[in-house]
Amino acid sequence: MTIPWQNFQSVIQPLLVELYPELGDERQANQEYQQGQELRRTLLQQLFSELTPDNEDEQTDSFVQACLLNDFSYPLIHSDLMALARSVLGSLVNGQNCQEVIALNQGFDRIEKKVSVAYFHHYLRKLAVKNHIRLSHLANLSEKNLLVHYQNDLQWMLQLINQLQGIEPDPPVELDHNRCTFGRWLHGQVIPMIKSTSHFKEVERLHIKLHKLGKDVLTQHQSDRVSHKQLIHLMGRLDYISLEIGAEIAILNDMMMITEYHKDPLTGVLTRHLLDKILSAQIDIAKATESTCALLMLDLDNFKHINDTYGHLAGDMVIQNFTDILKRTLRKSDFIFRFGGEEFLVLVPSTNAQDLQQIAQKILIEVRQQSILTPQDQLMTYTVSIGTTTIEPSNLSFVTKEVVNHYIGEADARLYLAKRNGRNRVE
Repeated sequence: MTIPWQNFQSVIQPLLVELYPELGDERQANQEYQQGQELRRTLLQQLFSELTPDNEDEQTDSFVQACLLNDFSYPLIHSDLMALARSVLGSLVNGQNCQEVIALNQGFDRIEKKVSVAYFHHYLRKLAVKNHIRLSHLANLSEKNLLVHYQNDLQWMLQLINQLQGIEPDPPVELDHNRCTFGRWLHGQVIPMIKSTSHFKEVERLHIKLHKLGKDVLTQHQSDRVSHKQLIHLMGRLDYISLEIGAEIAILNDMMMITEYHKDPLTGVLTRHLLDKILSAQIDIAKATESTCALLMLDLDNFKHINDTYGHLAGDMVIQNFTDILKRTLRKSDFIFRFGGEEFLVLVPSTNAQDLQQIAQKILIEVRQQSILTPQDQLMTYTVSIGTTTIEPSNLSFVTKEVVNHYIGEADARLYLAKRNGRNRVE
């Protein structure tokens, strides 16, 4: 049913102004938010002011391109359209114009569907680019280890995206989670130490969920009553699950790497020998899995006094005791380095600033509660100072030695601040 859109300008344009009452009140929104609201209203005004039965497709396409150019999200634009539709239809219902209500409802449905189709294909293109970038970060790793399997998972995602874009992949997308390349690895000869962990079981669960969602996406896409709004939602969930798989694989990879690297003979933790290499690799992995990682720089307070008062054997006991606290407080996938005599560096993957503070405070409290019996049967206590910093890999174009040194220096500067502010604290 064609709609004489211009006959409804007297209804639509005033309602568009009513949808954004906060534009006139600076107290209710900041400038950037106001500008976004005003631009969206302007685009909707342009769409409907020039809309005719003959140019509906062309006008809608121009509207979508303008929305994408200004980086307006699909939920935001969909919400605007639906709010306007409800307002217009409500106004007509109050006037008892039933035929006009039916015609306008169909018209708004057509526009919404065209918008959702355009946003769906735009989202697919963005998702393909993101997955190619993730693959490129993994390709740059000198040692991929288990992450080569996550590459296979990303390739599966790209195959699915190609099929949704009308590009038939060769071979076709494997929807059986047991038979895809990643699934064959999961159910094949996996290192026993890895296979027995909760992280591996979580990867299995997520992988099954990924394939189920993949089937749902293709079924919905091939349906006669396809909902592109629903497809955008499903693809967003698929992307999130794929990143979760990547994060879990990265943790398993870390656990395997830690068992293979050089260990300090006194504490059993890593030495500084491969610190730069490991930290560089972890930042690249964080870029590929779109996660953050963090550093803790820890130094035992007044350690020279401990050695001078109780002897070097007692000092070694303190270092071993502190190392035991780190091992039981941190995850098996966290990298603990003996950075100097009584100084330690901890690399904590997949951790944000808030979680990092909680980890540091827990270590601090654990240390405060310790008392050690020296070889001379004296009770000895000690404290630790901690500097923290988080790494946002998305802000980095390249991971160089200078980048690694910068973050180590940042953690060290925070440690110095903790020392200067009285020791036995986190900064």
